[in-house]
Formats: sequence, structure tokens, C-alpha cells
Amino acid sequence: VQTCALPISTLVISAWKNERLVGAVRVLSDKMFRSIIYDLLILPEFQNMGIGKELLKRCLAHFPTSEWLVQTTENIS
Repeated sequence: VQTCALPISTLVISAWKNERLVGAVRVLSDKMFRSIIYDLLILPEFQNMGIGKELLKRCLAHFPTSEWLVQTTENIS
């Protein structure tokens, strides 16, 4: 699992198997009071293996005092 900060995100954590990106989570946060998960993506063949749980666990560890929200949408394209 690798962590990086992108200019448009506060935190991005990715999961890799060898050289293949298999999952990622993207967070926007003020780093203290509120954090929002905008994207949590796991390749279908790697779902139900605990990768998403681990990515979320690592997000919580980065901002432990933050209130957490999840951005959802009914229209997924």
C-alpha cells in the first residue's frame, strides 16, 4: 500500500499487487475536524479480500480526530 498527496486531494492511498494497481481511496479533509471519502475503488477480482477495509483503516489513522463523511451518488456512470 502506498500513500501520496495529490494537488486536488488531501490524501490518496493505493493498494498494489506487484506492479498492478488494485485499489485506491481519495479523501478531502481539513485534517482536523472533517474528512470526506469521495472515491473508494477496488478492482472486481480483488473485492471481498479486505483491501477496502484496510484502505479505510489507513485513512482513519491519518486523521484520527476527524468526523468522517462518505460522498455518494445515485447516478453512477
